[in-house]
Amino acid sequence: LWDIATGKFEARVPSGHAERIYGLDISNDGKTLVTASWDQTVKVFDFPVLTNRKTLQPRRYLPEQNYPILTVACSPDGKTLAIGGEEKAVKLIDPVTGRLLHLLEGHEDMVSRVAFSPDGKTVASASFDGTAALWDVASGKRLHVLTGHEGWVFSVAFSPDGLLVATGGYDRTVRLWQTRTGKEVAKLEKHRGGVRAVAFSRDGKQLASGGADKVIRVWDVLQKEVAQSLTGHEDGVRALTFSADGKRLVSGSEDKTVRLWDLITGKQIASHTSGDVVRDVAFSPRGQRLASVNQARILSIIDPSNLNSVFAIARNDQADLLTGLAFGPGARTLYTVGLDRQIREYK
Repeated sequence: LWDIATGKFEARVPSGHAERIYGLDISNDGKTLVTASWDQTVKVFDFPVLTNRKTLQPRRYLPEQNYPILTVACSPDGKTLAIGGEEKAVKLIDPVTGRLLHLLEGHEDMVSRVAFSPDGKTVASASFDGTAALWDVASGKRLHVLTGHEGWVFSVAFSPDGLLVATGGYDRTVRLWQTRTGKEVAKLEKHRGGVRAVAFSRDGKQLASGGADKVIRVWDVLQKEVAQSLTGHEDGVRALTFSADGKRLVSGSEDKTVRLWDLITGKQIASHTSGDVVRDVAFSPRGQRLASVNQARILSIIDPSNLNSVFAIARNDQADLLTGLAFGPGARTLYTVGLDRQIREYK
């Protein structure tokens, strides 16, 4: 370390790397130093003491390094990440060490979406093999295979009480399943194109779905009927998320926009131009931040009360197309995944 004002040598800091360092960077506020090494680790140091705060081992997130990641979810306690993609399996990972906890195998085609149950004990996965599956997080065992869709299953979501799972498929249907038995309890048929996204409201009374027909359907879960149809997107809907109070809905679309909807009036409140196809959107746990990722490798943190107010934008030109994101507990951490096979952590 060198004093910039005087040019004098100040201190030598042991890096702890096993091999040579090939990259380093300092945060804009001057409080954090990050180093990268041929030993396949990244280390994060805190100024001015320069204590090693965290070591990340990217290769341990996806040991084979062969398959793009399409989806990521974080458990409610923040201790487990679930990822899925072209590998046809779901991986449960310790986000601190990168250690593989369980490899969930059984799907016969790529995994398009993963989701944790509200209690964190179960993971659901949707697959292009035409099924969804429920897995036990502690043991890694498959609990149920949800069969019924005719074609690819794009999306999956748990109800807030954990008693139901919703799936959306290429067959233009939304289906509801009992998590305890794996039995189908409803088949919802109003879409005119494949259903790419499903999301429950926080009270579990509403279910939103969207897809290739550009229309967002808001379903009354109890009555199994469409309560609202939201129109305005000019291309397919890729992602949906409810606000904490359930009064608003955010959608991300292939028309390169993120849109905010008032569910009281059924009207669009605001829109944000992303610049490329929006692959995923998510509210922070308390709803104070909204995040989106797009195919231009851009992560945006947006004010949900005003979509034109952007708190931060992160563009990673070394990354490939971004495909998914997930907030950790308390919105202190945000994870993104993409076709470059990496999981990136933002704090």
